[in-house]
Amino acid sequence: LTIFYLETAIHLVEQKDLPAFTQQKKLKGFIHFDAFSPDQISEILIESEKKSGKDIIVSAEAINQLIPAFFNCFQLIEAAGGLVVNEKKEILFINRRGYWDLPKGKLEANENIEQCAAREIMEETGLSDILIKSRLAETFHLYIEKERKILKKSHWFLFEASSNQLTTPEIEEKIIEVKWFSED
Repeated sequence: LTIFYLETAIHLVEQKDLPAFTQQKKLKGFIHFDAFSPDQISEILIESEKKSGKDIIVSAEAINQLIPAFFNCFQLIEAAGGLVVNEKKEILFINRRGYWDLPKGKLEANENIEQCAAREIMEETGLSDILIKSRLAETFHLYIEKERKILKKSHWFLFEASSNQLTTPEIEEKIIEVKWFSED
């Protein structure tokens, strides 16, 4: 399982799988935290903040114990969003805080993950007619907000929409532009 914090990939790996994992990923230089304990979280985050360009590997004897132990160090937030493609095979992006990103947002009460993805896309882009096609992936990333350590699990879906629709950035969410980009 890979989790991103800032520009660092943090890989949770079972100890017995470590040699094969590093070979498969072609990792030459990495930082390794062996036999994970929750006391190591601050050190892991500090290493990530150094922006050394090195991946971090956190290992433990059993992955089914490592993942919950690691996750329990954070407040978990569920989110959903989508890769929106039009009839020209262009992909819709939003520009928020100086970065181009895909539209996504937090799950609300009484909402399933597919409804969340559709709602967030429509709110952030102004699109009114979108069609969900398939589930794509789940990603994880960490961030610190008001001294809280947060682990966000984002569910991603493929959507279709017409390029003829008017797009409007959601200014309240600091989105300044919505734009279709070619695959190139």
